[in-house]
Amino acid sequence: MEGRYSCLLDGSWGNASQSAFVRYTAAEFEGMKPINAHAAYLTSQTFNRWLDEGWAYKHISYLDYSLMLPLDNLRLEEKNGLFEKWHLLSTDLLSYSTILTTTA
Repeated sequence: MEGRYSCLLDGSWGNASQSAFVRYTAAEFEGMKPINAHAAYLTSQTFNRWLDEGWAYKHISYLDYSLMLPLDNLRLEEKNGLFEKWHLLSTDLLSYSTILTTTA
């Protein structure tokens, strides 16, 4: 749903999620209202994109937290204790993630 959702990625399906999905469905399927098949299609497209772009889980052990990052397109520039600084190699991925560092 690139360009259709600009809210927190909190894992909760709220009004912003539904609105973005409605806009996505209308744009991709000639004005149709969303149905389950559209959600399945979007899921498969997203999964394929993650595979193609090298997305993978990164576990932050001291927080016991995992998130997905485009690790094939990131380079660890600096690590000092719990601080990690990552550099994005491909500028076309800038819209995906703003959390590229961790601090205690």
